[in-house]
Amino acid sequence: MAITPLPALDRTSATFKTELDTYFLTDLPTFSTEAEAARVAIVASQAAAAASAATAVAIADTSLAASNYKGAWSGLTGALNKPASVSHAGTFWVLTTNLANVTTDTPGVSANWVPVITGSIPQASQSAAYTFALTDAGKHILHPSADTTARVFTIPANSSVAFPIGTVLTIINQNAAGVITLSITSDTMRWAPSGTTGSRSLSANGVATVVKLTATEWILNGVGLS
Repeated sequence: MAITPLPALDRTSATFKTELDTYFLTDLPTFSTEAEAARVAIVASQAAAAASAATAVAIADTSLAASNYKGAWSGLTGALNKPASVSHAGTFWVLTTNLANVTTDTPGVSANWVPVITGSIPQASQSAAYTFALTDAGKHILHPSADTTARVFTIPANSSVAFPIGTVLTIINQNAAGVITLSITSDTMRWAPSGTTGSRSLSANGVATVVKLTATEWILNGVGLS
């Protein structure tokens, strides 16, 4: 984004007073406005780059784990180290942490597994106020047309539900459904591309995706958000 440079002032000029008035009333405000717009654009670019980097890392990890498929989780015992993937409850899962005993960490229950999406995104329909769970990772959460009441969907604090970094949640508000407020308990949720934080509203026919970037930070983007 171009920033209009401030003009040089010549104190010996016969029109110095007029130029000074223009400088403070027009030139300087324009410069400040353009500089702030540039700052906002830079912050937005940084947020988008962070989201892209997190996605790239997640894809790379998933690809490596997929090449080390261990079979059905129910048939495994003992220690299991990453990279590794298993199948369980009709879904493929990628291991994110080395396990001393694989039988104590059930995919879909333990945060040490993340689902692999293969060709489709499983659906979970919610028609009441809802707090996201580990089992929602990799799914799209639908607020159906039949529920015209406004609802609040909440991302719990990492201290309560430790979603793995790279977790992706997709929220769809179907036609004629009530407005969804997307909130976060105590951690940080940033809206791309502005980088602003706080709860956001998702209108009917809106689609939003939120990605976990760090232990306590998520980034949100989509259509129908305000």
